[in-house]
Amino acid sequence: AAAGVAGVRDESHKPNRPLALIRQALAALFLIVFCAAAQAAAVHLTQAQVWRSPSTAWPPPPDAQEAQAAAPWQPVALPHARPRTLPAGGAADAPEVWWYRLPVPAAALDDAPRLYIPRWQTVGTVAVYVDGRLAWQSGDRVWNSFNHPVWADLAGLVPPGQGALVHVRMAGRPGVGGALSTLWVGPAPELLPRWRWRSFLQTELVAYWRGSFLMLGLFGLGVAAWLRRRGEGDGRPFVLFFGMAVGQSLAALLYLVGGEGLDMDFAWFAWMTMAALLAVPLCAFHFLCLVQGRARPRLGAALLLYAAVAALAALPVWWPSHAAMLPLLRLLLVPLVLVLLYVGVSDALRLRTRGSILLAAWGLLSLPMGLHDMLMQNYRLDVEGLYLTPYVNLGLLTMFLYAAFTRYTGALAAAAHARATLAGRL
Repeated sequence: AAAGVAGVRDESHKPNRPLALIRQALAALFLIVFCAAAQAAAVHLTQAQVWRSPSTAWPPPPDAQEAQAAAPWQPVALPHARPRTLPAGGAADAPEVWWYRLPVPAAALDDAPRLYIPRWQTVGTVAVYVDGRLAWQSGDRVWNSFNHPVWADLAGLVPPGQGALVHVRMAGRPGVGGALSTLWVGPAPELLPRWRWRSFLQTELVAYWRGSFLMLGLFGLGVAAWLRRRGEGDGRPFVLFFGMAVGQSLAALLYLVGGEGLDMDFAWFAWMTMAALLAVPLCAFHFLCLVQGRARPRLGAALLLYAAVAALAALPVWWPSHAAMLPLLRLLLVPLVLVLLYVGVSDALRLRTRGSILLAAWGLLSLPMGLHDMLMQNYRLDVEGLYLTPYVNLGLLTMFLYAAFTRYTGALAAAAHARATLAGRL
């Protein structure tokens, strides 16, 4: 009887086979993920020691012997930033040299190890040393590719099965400060996706979008020439859109040019990007006046005069330390942006069309994003973030393109309606 009862009990509690298979598959998937995580050897370095060196040399030395001496190292948390102050002296002043020291465990140095730094920033040079040997260094003092993440090969620099000591030397102009993000050390297959995504978001995506808008600007210039030749319609909005596209493309070069630089002085290159930024809101103002059907000749003349005076005031001939003063000189853009926002919001309240409302909303959104970039450039925010201004301007160009498209389709609809009305009358 007991055996019969046990048999009935076993039969009543017979497990569901499909459910059991699902549980086994989930358990196997968990084990696979757990084993992969256990094998992952990448290390995220968030703590370091810092030391102010008395060195006055700009070029990084071939080894880290300078940092091997007994020094008052201080522990800091990464990201670490030294605040920007007003620069004192000219461009030939001796640099401020800071050393960072970070120990790396042996597990992170197996399987083709790489060093990945999301961002560093200063007006100067940076060099990375592994066990005292130079592993990576930036280029020129100003053409230093600050917006490009560091990807250094550490293979062959450390014996297998041993840890390492990483030193980062940062030499910058006096008063400009500097910042260093956290560091990653580990196998190349594990860190490669991080580095590629960071490079894509910081430089490649901006380059693709700017190139696309430049092509649209050239197309708009062709449309304006075609309209003028046929004597049909007003081609000025398309010319202004071309001016905005060219200005944004030139301004984006500051984030895109790498350590090789261009065949020109950096001070004049920085001034060119700033002049392009001054031209963008000026073209946008006149574009809005044409598209929204409200002329503002006096305000337009005042903005043109202001942009010309600001461009002259920002010339490198007046500023010996032009690269150090660049964040302050960019404040000259604020009045133009505020006037453009006022025009966009007032036209949106007056017209209440979808294009004008979207343009005004995106313009208002650009204020906190621009403030974010200004604080980030002055090391008041986490340097591992992304500069948002290129994306804000791309959104504004998209809104301008949408406004021009709706104006063009509206004109086509009005012409079709006029032809239908004329045909009905005939």
